[in-house]
Amino acid sequence: MWFGIFCIGAAIAGMLIFRGYKKEIQKDLKKYPEIIGILCGMALFMTDIYRRVVFFLKKGHSCPEHDSLKDQLSRLSPLEDMRLLEYRYYVKKMQGLAIICILIGIFSAVAGTAAAATCLIDDGIIIRNEPGEGKKRIRLYAEADEKGHSEMEIMISPRIYGEEEREEIFAAAQQYIKQQALGENEDWGHIQTSLNLMDTVPGTDMTVDWITGDAMLMDSSGNIIKENIQRGGEALSITAKINYAGEIREFKIPMMIYPKAAEENFFDILEKQIEEENLKNPERKEVILPQEISGIPIVWSEPKQHTEIKIIGIGIIVLAVYAASGISKNKELLKKRSEQLMKDYPELVHKLVLLGYAGVNFKPALSIIIKDARASGCADHYVWQEIEAALRAMEQGVSEVQAYEMLGRRCAQLPYLKLTTMMIQSLKKGVGGIQQMMSETADEAMMMKREQAKNEGEKVGTKLLMPMGIMLAVVLVILVVPAFLTINI
Repeated sequence: MWFGIFCIGAAIAGMLIFRGYKKEIQKDLKKYPEIIGILCGMALFMTDIYRRVVFFLKKGHSCPEHDSLKDQLSRLSPLEDMRLLEYRYYVKKMQGLAIICILIGIFSAVAGTAAAATCLIDDGIIIRNEPGEGKKRIRLYAEADEKGHSEMEIMISPRIYGEEEREEIFAAAQQYIKQQALGENEDWGHIQTSLNLMDTVPGTDMTVDWITGDAMLMDSSGNIIKENIQRGGEALSITAKINYAGEIREFKIPMMIYPKAAEENFFDILEKQIEEENLKNPERKEVILPQEISGIPIVWSEPKQHTEIKIIGIGIIVLAVYAASGISKNKELLKKRSEQLMKDYPELVHKLVLLGYAGVNFKPALSIIIKDARASGCADHYVWQEIEAALRAMEQGVSEVQAYEMLGRRCAQLPYLKLTTMMIQSLKKGVGGIQQMMSETADEAMMMKREQAKNEGEKVGTKLLMPMGIMLAVVLVILVVPAFLTINI
């Protein structure tokens, strides 16, 4: 229990103490929906401590896992601040750890409180359960100086009633048994259905045994077994033996058993009355339903369709399907990125060729292409984001060769690798013949664009097959159904 309280208290103290830790970074992080504001400061502090510990353990050397993480984050968000991306990743992880610790603390405190309820009192006293609550199971740890120690599990029986309490409890049990044993019968002077002979008295440790006076008339379970009972009734007495803590009390219950009256089903009578009312005045517009039968009132209503429940059920199914579809979302995004890169490749090559013939080098040409993309509203395409990331890297001191190599690796498509290789070769060996090579690349890109258009057309044709099939079926129905209706058989 104390460990749980400590965890909860430490979490609350951490949230209060570090709520102002690195406010500027907190402000930037809180724009992400997965960051929990109240835990952000503490998670930032935990992140810094973790990174310092890792740096100390690695003795200042680079960590392969950390480098791999940085590479992944930069690929996913090339235009984001790398430092902010790292903090976002680690803060999210630390938030999860903090929430787990808080939950552990809560469960530990609850479990400790529950365990404390069955602990010893004054190091040597155990409180028994009250009568009827059953035995108490408790684990104890016994330690003796010379004999050592041992852990044991013991069973403590519940408290039993004293002499004065027993008289009251026996009287109450006898009254309860007489009332409940009647079952569906009205009184003991007119028994027509089976009795409800119980084995125990609820809420006590009392057991009940039954003895019937005539086993041919009624069995020990209270079932009437004799078929031809006299119309004037037959007398019988049963004996209830109540056993509590070895003390037995007996009492007899006299009764009269009568044959069960053959009763017509209530709803059969109701249907007959409705049918009679229906045939009584067939010229009337309305049929009056019975409002009571034998003094029993009847309330009429139409059965509910439960439409709302059905809608809710369908909604839950739709939500479940939607939630399951989120599992493949990342794969779909990666596929979409790959397709978009290939679609934008011909446009990139043609723009580079046109700017190259105008005497513009690769770096300024890429800047012009990015400005044009922003003006046309398509700057969010993956290829333009990657190019912009490469330009930013060059502004920060990265050489053109390295920037183009990173651009090819990030795009991870063969045409882009070929294009960036040509750009690197032109920087290293000069521009001789580069325009010819770029023109050939542009022709290849045009062929690629035609192939893409052809593939898209084939996909569209495949998608149209189902609508065309449905239209054909509709036409057939329109033509065939009237023909069959006009045939006289």
